[in-house]
Amino acid sequence: MGMNTTFRELCRQLKSLKETLDGLRCLLPDDPLNTEVVLMRHLRESVDSVNGWLDDCVAQSQIACAALEQASDINDSRRALTQCQASFDEAERASSAELLTYEKLREVVRLGGQRKGIWIIWSQNTKRDLESCRYELYLTRKAMTACWQELAEHAGMNGALRTPDVRQRITAAASGIGDMEVEGAP
Repeated sequence: MGMNTTFRELCRQLKSLKETLDGLRCLLPDDPLNTEVVLMRHLRESVDSVNGWLDDCVAQSQIACAALEQASDINDSRRALTQCQASFDEAERASSAELLTYEKLREVVRLGGQRKGIWIIWSQNTKRDLESCRYELYLTRKAMTACWQELAEHAGMNGALRTPDVRQRITAAASGIGDMEVEGAP
């Protein structure tokens, strides 16, 4: 895949992740069935937190794509991808710590079982969407990694990753040795 295609795939994947979270958010209304449930409030706040980080990811990924497509400016793309990566790391951390824990999944299932009726359907749909979010995060991580690999390959092909000529440094250092006195030498 070319670099532009890889970066566009990241943009697409980030949007897919956001859509999955938006679907989950729809299952977490502010006042479900006129009953405020602590678990729902916590899940809703966690989804909102992750969505905030992902908003920045989407914006930065679009900047990275635009920099590649308009001016072929790889440095601008790299900087935007770096910011995108930092925001994604926070989104992933928040997801893992607050949203996608096995304890949360158990609580969702337990709530459905305790309340019965429509809550069972809510529980099943919420569990399904939480698992979808986990999978979308995985796909997004893969897309992000592919972008970094493309940048690294491009840098390697253009000679941006060069090692200094060690032989020259040793020769330069050796030329000054004759002027130095060595302690303890006869």
